[in-house]
Amino acid sequence: MRNKYFTDKNINFLSKKILKMVLSRRIISFRKDIDISDSALLIIDAQKYFTLPSSHAYLESSPPVIKKIKILINLFGSRNLPIIYTRHIDEETKQNMLLKWWRGKIVESNPLSFIDERVYDGKSKIFIKRRYDAFYKTGLLFYLKRKKIKKVFISGFVANLCCETTARSAFVYDFEVWFGIDTTCAYCYEHHVSTIRNLSYGFAVPFIVEDLYK
Repeated sequence: MRNKYFTDKNINFLSKKILKMVLSRRIISFRKDIDISDSALLIIDAQKYFTLPSSHAYLESSPPVIKKIKILINLFGSRNLPIIYTRHIDEETKQNMLLKWWRGKIVESNPLSFIDERVYDGKSKIFIKRRYDAFYKTGLLFYLKRKKIKKVFISGFVANLCCETTARSAFVYDFEVWFGIDTTCAYCYEHHVSTIRNLSYGFAVPFIVEDLYK
């Protein structure tokens, strides 16, 4: 089921194709004026566990996505806007459904659990999370409220798991949610497209990096 659908050569074309699939009057109205002045960039689980080929959980489409995330980091950093990372560490409890569902677990001592240096700016806030949802028992909500953030731009891994769950949660907490097409990826094209379709229907505005430079 896994496939490498994003490459350096096709990521721009394919991202625009996905965007075109989900455009509606509602989405178009949001996208008329993209203003990031009251926004934060969330980089979800950009950990070596997902970004290094040596890991069994490697995302084959991650290399070109990492390059796109770096562009977002530069943009938000240049405007002194919050850049926030999450680092997933599994909670080792009997009732943890993540451990029942997946064959592997991410422990804090594992070098693959650390954020990939290619996307970490070395200074921004990192929240350790234990579930798909970056808001669940992490302090992220309080941090965003204290910073008076109204919009969150979501990037990272995995698109249809932690990224999508966090997007839905952000919507529930009344943030305007923007979800990156070319700054997230999944294990296969079908999962990625399904996430963008579902979120675009009632939770988040899809964007590509190019949109923020118009």
